[in-house]
This record gives sequence, structure tokens and C-alpha cells, in this order.
Amino acid sequence: MSDKLKIHVGDKIKAIMPWSEVCMHLGVAGKTMTCEILSRGVQLYDENGTKFSFPISHGEAGFYDGTQLGDTETSWYTLHPQSDVADCIQELRNVATAWEKVGVDEYAVEELRYLTDKLEAHEKKKASE
Repeated sequence: MSDKLKIHVGDKIKAIMPWSEVCMHLGVAGKTMTCEILSRGVQLYDENGTKFSFPISHGEAGFYDGTQLGDTETSWYTLHPQSDVADCIQELRNVATAWEKVGVDEYAVEELRYLTDKLEAHEKKKASE
């Protein structure tokens, strides 16, 4: 079972970009991006909140038209919303890298990475069920 998040024009969310041709060309495939839903596409933003490139089509950004799924109002869906757990996993990875740079005990860094990998594997397994 995958998550499905309903959104509307004007909404901004974080989503994991699909491996579409446009996303691969822009170098954002598989990455979490802030997305603003526009009436004729999706505007991506970088981690600083600056517009990233030009708006891309809904489909290339992994958003699907809700009216094709039976909605009577204009809406969009994504199957790849960024979850709070994914934010935590990324933060744990950032902490492990920072610890390594300042010389925290190597065992502690490896243990944090091991637990982070285990959490990520659990989340992927849960998402695929």
C-alpha cells in the first residue's frame, strides 16, 4: 500500500521526485523537493526556498489529475509524499556525518548509521505492503 496525498492548486508540499525523464534531466529524480501545485504544472523549490528551474508538468513531477480518478473538483494526487519519518532519517544521516567530521567515536557513528539504515529499510518495507 502506498500513501496517496490529495492536494490542490496553490498547495506547497514536500514530495519525492519520480524517475521521470524531466526529473532525471534536472538532477532531482529520487530527491525530496518542495513543490507548489500550479494550474498548468508544478514549481519546484530548492532547500533554501528558491525557485528551482522552470515549472514542469504535473505528470513529470509525479502528480496525477484527481478528475480522472472520479473527483468532481480540480485536485491532484501524489503517491510519493515526503513523510515525517523520511525527514528524521535524513536528519539522522546529517548528524552521523557531522559527528564523523568532529571526531566523535567511530563506533557511535557506525551504530547511528546502522540504526538509520534499519529504520529506512523498515519504512520501505511498510510502504511496499
